[in-house]
Amino acid sequence: MKRGVHNDFAISILLTLFFFIPGIIHAFYITRQKNRVL
Repeated sequence: MKRGVHNDFAISILLTLFFFIPGIIHAFYITRQKNRVL
């Protein structure tokens, strides 16, 4: 696992702050992707 804040994290935070449900969906999608290095 890499350290640092990446674009996916920033997108999840913004979506969660402004549009709660899309933020949750985006975070779930990112964490469920297979063969992805974080």
